[in-house]
Amino acid sequence: MKWGGACSTDPRTGSIASGSPSTGPDQSSQVVARYGKGVRRRLRGSHASGEPRPQLACRPDVPDYRVDHVVVSVHAFIDESYRDGRYVLASTSVAPDELGPLRRFLRGLLLPGQRELHFKAEKEPRRRQLMDHLGRRHVHATIYWAAVGSSGHEGARSACLARAVTDLISSKGQRLILDSRPGRDRFDRQTIRAALRQVPHDDRLSWEHLESTAEPLIWISDAAAWAHGAGPEWRRRASVITASTVECSP
Repeated sequence: MKWGGACSTDPRTGSIASGSPSTGPDQSSQVVARYGKGVRRRLRGSHASGEPRPQLACRPDVPDYRVDHVVVSVHAFIDESYRDGRYVLASTSVAPDELGPLRRFLRGLLLPGQRELHFKAEKEPRRRQLMDHLGRRHVHATIYWAAVGSSGHEGARSACLARAVTDLISSKGQRLILDSRPGRDRFDRQTIRAALRQVPHDDRLSWEHLESTAEPLIWISDAAAWAHGAGPEWRRRASVITASTVECSP
């Protein structure tokens, strides 16, 4: 097993696969068999536009797998809740091969006319039903919370988000998606950049803000964060989707 080397994005999931830009026939056939014929053009080193396939630098601590070994890096989805002086941030980690199936599953839970799942707006019986559905999918969110003090909501959020970014980097996270807050996303960008400066090898983490109506996987974090702040009974119910709880200090 080699270390370092060049990396490229996996043609189907966006995860990192390392090796040379060109692929031999044996390797190519293995990947096509695994991911489908639609990836063949990219395995030849080009996009549909004919431009060279982008190369990403590997971390020195990540093995240089050949093209038929896909490095699985989790994607994280963040949403928040506030109640009784506590700011709660939930980060749900999803493996690349689960992104599509989970999105389809979550959209299937929408009622006619609904554009998103938002636990605060749901009625109690439906909340229980939705939590049961999520529990059966074995999804897990990490809860980060902080007391809102003199630094206000943004100070508490910043403490939680900085810890979430550090944990994501430690788990070889590749992508971070946050529920957009109009007019306040700039504070998150400052926090993320500051957190990345404190850890090595941050080049593989990308992030962006999206509307929750555009990214169903944010809905899992919405459910976990809301339940954590809703009292002991709901925290018990949400234990099926809660990986751990971390207290943060602003």
